[in-house]
Amino acid sequence: MPVVAPNRIRCNVESFHGKAAMMIVDPIFCGYRMEVSAIYVNGAWDAEARIQRLFSHEQPHLVTVTCQKLTAQVAEECGVVYARRCVDRHGRR
Repeated sequence: MPVVAPNRIRCNVESFHGKAAMMIVDPIFCGYRMEVSAIYVNGAWDAEARIQRLFSHEQPHLVTVTCQKLTAQVAEECGVVYARRCVDRHGRR
């Protein structure tokens, strides 16, 4: 698994549609785990982020980020930035 940035891992996962897909996983950010994957929509790439509090049985919060980027990797990076902002605004208690 190639490392994208410190604490971020780029890995292969099976998507909801049954196909193999790449995903960025940020395992620990202020007590939250973030998984970001790219989605191809209308000729461009958007991101889908799942944000879940560590050691919690709550359902993950699902956010679709409409960023309309040319590549999946750039869309995933935008999704990570958006997910971190969501945690900074709403998650820290």
